Amino acid sequence: MSGSGGSRMGELRAGGWRVLSKQDGAMQQELMPAMVACYPGDGTGYVRHVDNPNGDGRCITCIYYLNKNWDVQKQGGLLQIYPEGKNVVDVEPLFDRLLIFWSDRRNPHEVKPAFATRYAITVWYFDAKERTEAKEKYRLGTGQKGLQVPVTQNKT
Repeated sequence: MSGSGGSRMGELRAGGWRVLSKQDGAMQQELMPAMVACYPGDGTGYVRHVDNPNGDGRCITCIYYLNKNWDVQKQGGLLQIYPEGKNVVDVEPLFDRLLIFWSDRRNPHEVKPAFATRYAITVWYFDAKERTEAKEKYRLGTGQKGLQVPVTQNKT
């Protein structure tokens, strides 16, 4: 990967945004939306969290940074990753940087307060089987599927 402007975005676009699975020897894909984050620069950050704490199918997180001439000492916005059983990793949100890490409990992370407008695009690679199971669990929990019970009104 080269460090020239925008080169990693092409790689992310070509390889990301998809759910991949292998069924009957053929690769299946599903297009997924990207999340665009804009921190307004007023000291806003994002609390420590895990992208996939409940088995929603996300397995790899990809973050692409769009911040030219970023100075973390002046502007903040540092991403800190707390890898399970390892030292904290500090990642500066530098222009054309592509960061890839596991989405589950192995990598809790947070964004420290940013004091300038900070942009990032996040996409996830999904495990198709886990994603399908999570969607089914959600549908059952919201009453979208399953036994339908007719509603009758009492006549008085």
